[in-house]
This record gives sequence, C-alpha cells and structure tokens, in this order.
Amino acid sequence: AGVSAVVPELRGLQDGVEWADSYTTDAHKWLLTGFDATLFWTADRAALTGALAILPEYLRNAATDSGTVVDYRDWQIELGRRFRALKLWFVVRWYGAEGLREHVRGAVALTQELAGWVGADDRFDVVAPHPLSLVCLKPRWARGVDADVATMTLLERLNDGGEVFLTHTSISGEVVLRVALGAPATERRHVERLWTLLREAHDWLANDFAEAAATAEAAAAEARAARAAAAAEAQAAQEVEAAPEAEPADPVEFSTVPEAVEAERDEETSAVE
Repeated sequence: AGVSAVVPELRGLQDGVEWADSYTTDAHKWLLTGFDATLFWTADRAALTGALAILPEYLRNAATDSGTVVDYRDWQIELGRRFRALKLWFVVRWYGAEGLREHVRGAVALTQELAGWVGADDRFDVVAPHPLSLVCLKPRWARGVDADVATMTLLERLNDGGEVFLTHTSISGEVVLRVALGAPATERRHVERLWTLLREAHDWLANDFAEAAATAEAAAAEARAARAAAAAEAQAAQEVEAAPEAEPADPVEFSTVPEAVEAERDEETSAVE
C-alpha cells in the first residue's frame, strides 16, 4: 500500500511515516515492476551499515574510504545484489509519474464501485475498510450451513473456472474472500464479470448447502425426538421400580344370621302371604 503515496489525495494514509526509523514497500505489486523490487528508506543509514558492513582488506578502496560512493553491499546480509532499481527506472520512464498516478486511481475507483455493489446485496457483507484496491467480503449462508466450508467451496469453484482468481483470509475468526484489483489490463467489464460470477456461484451453492443443512437438521430433530422418547421411557421405568409396594387389604369377615332372626323373618313372610 505504500506506493499509493504517488497519488497526492491518498498520502493521508501514510500520516506518521515521518516518525519511522525505516520504511519499506514493494514496487513489484502495484507499481507495475517485475518481481522483486522493494523500496527501502532509513533515517540513519549509519545504524544499518554499522551492523551489516564488513570490510576485508581486498574490498578496501579510496572511494569507499572517502565516502564518495554508497556501498549498497553494506545495506543487506549478502555482499552481491542485483540492479533492481534499473527495472523500476524503466517503469517510471515509460509511464511517467502521472501515468502511475492514473493507474493507482483507476484501481481505487473500481474497488470502491465493487464494494458498493457488495454492500447493497443482501447475499454478501463487506467486512473491512477498503480505502485502496482490496475488498474483503463475506458471503451469507442459510442457518445451519458451515459458513467457512461454504465460503472455501465458493472460492475453489470460482478459481477452478479460470476466469478470476481470488484468495481468502480470516477476519474475526471467519473465512472471507479477498478481491484485489490492480493489474494494468483490468477494466470495469472484468470487475462486472467477477461480480456476476460471485453471485451465480453463491446462489448455486447456497441452494445446495441449504438443502443439505435442512436434511441434516431433520435427521438431527428425529434423533433428538428418539432420544427424548427413550429418556422418557427410562424415567417411567425408574419411577415404577422406585414406587413402594402396596400393603395387603384387611380380610373381610362374614357372619351367619342367627337362627332366631331367620325364624322371625320366616314368620313375617307367612303373615304377609
């Protein structure tokens, strides 16, 4: 992101860099220079070279001893180094400062447009600030779907298609997709195509994962019901076993009618007749 400072209106993102002891950024990414080309600045080069410099007798020379030249061999661990600055010089000569600024501005504009589309769609969320050329977005999935697995499946499906290439990262413990724009050949139509592919692949996978989640939820509900029924039966059995045994009822005693009473009843019956 350091090379974005070639654009005046983006330099505010570098506020505070003047307090740094050293600063590094890569020209081989957004500044259109072939890998590798890293820019490095230090406030006190003596502290750096004092730690890394070696000066055997065979390397001594008048220019070095007098400080006439800067020995970049002392700015790194290795003594040898490639002439990386030459390819960056070619890029600057070809595009010019204003051409590089327009390149960066164009990528930022496309990124903000893509972020606007994502933010307006209820199938996705923008999950991080996007001041430059990177959008981090998180697809939404139905309840019961493993979001990380679904998002990685979406990523693989998009990359396997061969039209786009995205990467992923983790934000707040959740897998999200990274869309980085910045190639010189990238145009608005390419970003539109990426957005179409994202939505189509998401819809296809969302239906598939939702059906699988619904099936799994139904199976889980049946299993829970079966476990609840088994638990209820076991509880009932325990209650029966724990109930005290009923005491036997007192025996019923029967007595015969005295003979005098029986004779009296017979007389009453005869009188009635």
